[in-house]
Amino acid sequence: MKKFLIGLLACLCIGTTSLGFAGCNVGGNTGGGSSNKESSVADSEKTFDSEEKNNENTSSGSDGADEESDFSIENSESEESNASVDDSEDEEKQELLASEGLEYTLSEDETYYIVTGIGICRDTDIVIPSIHNDLPVTTIGSHAFSHYSRLTSVVIPDSVTIIGSHAFSSCNSLTKIYYNATECLQVGDGVFTTSDGIEGGIAVVIGANVKSIPAYLFGVHPYSRSGSKICSVKFEEGSICKSIGDSAFFRCYNLTEIVLPASVTSIGNSAFAGCYNLTEIVIPDSVTSIGEYTFGDCQSLTEIIIPDSVTSIGKGAFYYCCSLTEIVVNENNTAYQSIDGNLYTKDGGTLVQYAIGKTNMSFIIPDGVTSIGDNAFDNCKSLTNLVIPDSVISIGWYAFSYCDSLTSITFNGTVEEWNAIEKRETWNDYVPATEVVCTDGTVAL
Repeated sequence: MKKFLIGLLACLCIGTTSLGFAGCNVGGNTGGGSSNKESSVADSEKTFDSEEKNNENTSSGSDGADEESDFSIENSESEESNASVDDSEDEEKQELLASEGLEYTLSEDETYYIVTGIGICRDTDIVIPSIHNDLPVTTIGSHAFSHYSRLTSVVIPDSVTIIGSHAFSSCNSLTKIYYNATECLQVGDGVFTTSDGIEGGIAVVIGANVKSIPAYLFGVHPYSRSGSKICSVKFEEGSICKSIGDSAFFRCYNLTEIVLPASVTSIGNSAFAGCYNLTEIVIPDSVTSIGEYTFGDCQSLTEIIIPDSVTSIGKGAFYYCCSLTEIVVNENNTAYQSIDGNLYTKDGGTLVQYAIGKTNMSFIIPDGVTSIGDNAFDNCKSLTNLVIPDSVISIGWYAFSYCDSLTSITFNGTVEEWNAIEKRETWNDYVPATEVVCTDGTVAL
């Protein structure tokens, strides 16, 4: 409780250093050089009511909401220096700091509250309380703060387990989020999406007691046309976060780097996909699984280091990382290895990912490779000549698709052996090569 109170106090102050908010240096790649294969996009994007919530709503919180909070860092320090402060006093202080005048709805079973709107509150720094009228605040309703143009920062408390769709969408002045929902179980679409493009940025601090980052929380739904302004993410010291959910940071275009805490064990599907300007990510040696397309379309990522703890990497995990020139695997890893900067299974049987940012025009797949993985060479623009060994028995989905310069494919086996290879039907989509040269003839493509 004390730790959360400190976060609340700091978030209300002009300075943000005590919460560790990093400044956002926005710019760089906006995805103009994206892949020919776009991520799945819906034909239409959801739109929402552009008017602010009715300020006269009668279901708002306490009176006196028009007065701005006058708490400062000095208040925080003097309160915290009181060694005799107990939990009940902490709760009282938290209630004093909570934004007044917010709109609430009592659940049908009368056991918890839902924040449903801004009500008569006019704070620019919103602090959602964990308790309202002696009951927990567990839900932030859909569109609750949508289009609230005054909002610059928000504190989400540990009690929240559900965040509705577009809860903070089009809050175009929002620059800071302190996320402390320890066990959020459900998140709707487009919670933090904006309607004014991606210029600017939102800095996020994740509380130490947050156990996981839910799917889609800071990113956007894969079927959405919009992006996210999230530009920096910091996990508090002592973080116990175990997992990064599917698409949790999907299309956070302004995110340039992130250091995951040593507690994380899994990174979900497309978790950082479409983060065009991500140049560095530190994967701790606690991580055991990396999902499908996890770093797909991270066009500025030049190197990835895989620790010895990783035992599972999903298909297309590094799909269209067009600047990626080096994949490094810890030599003690028992499941994977790096050969010449490319990713293979430990036994050398599967070529998982070729670092497609390399400028080499020719590549000879090593003897002994039996499988070429899904998306292994997908969108490699430099390769013109490829040699496949006769040990290969399967070629995965989109293995060589969109290799626009690949004009020559040689197979070190017979025509019969080439025809016997299990090849997914999209293995060579949009490849200019018209034939495969075998040891005893050619096969038309």
